[in-house]
Amino acid sequence: MLGFRITAGEEHQKVYLDTNTESGTSLKRVSCDQCASKLFAYTPLWDEIVSVAAGTLDDFDTWTPDTEQWCIDRVPFIKRLPAVPEERSFDEAVKK
Repeated sequence: MLGFRITAGEEHQKVYLDTNTESGTSLKRVSCDQCASKLFAYTPLWDEIVSVAAGTLDDFDTWTPDTEQWCIDRVPFIKRLPAVPEERSFDEAVKK
């Protein structure tokens, strides 16, 4: 997980291996073992990408998304982010 680090509460992380993936490779989903909040997810197929739950971020003034994932499954009420590359699926992005 390049450039990603936990700043507090690492001792409360619980990892769940999600094996129900299109790629067949397990997705690691990390949550808090105290409150069950979803924190982030990552896969060994793409080490430089970590999907962080937006509710865990403290400062949206210094962070903005740089990629949208799984746009093929976007629900109609979620609009495309302007000037942000879209990946229709994980496999499509990996092949680039």
